[in-house]
Amino acid sequence: MWSESLKGGLPSPALGPEDIFALGIDGSLSARSELTGQLIWSRQLGGVAAASPALVGATLYVCLATGDPAVSGAILALDSTNGHTEWELDFDSKIFSSPVIANGTLYVGDWQEGAVLAIS
Repeated sequence: MWSESLKGGLPSPALGPEDIFALGIDGSLSARSELTGQLIWSRQLGGVAAASPALVGATLYVCLATGDPAVSGAILALDSTNGHTEWELDFDSKIFSSPVIANGTLYVGDWQEGAVLAIS
């Protein structure tokens, strides 16, 4: 058994075949061995994370509220093996929902507009 403390709380982690991905509300993200808890990589994404990440294949999707104060948002696609950013989309409103991926389309909720965004 192992544990990891993250500043400010923790949305539900994403689980891969051997790794677990924990996103702190402060935008800190870490990958750890599911079995031992050993740190594989970590990085600070910036922004406020209030939603769980989603893992599809080797890509980890994360939604954040960004800016100071947090008045805008971003969706990041990260390489789950090393945490490097594959792509990022920035928005003029907060993205506080967990991403959902189906049939090659990424769906997220736009908190300010009350809309669902579909990105393919």
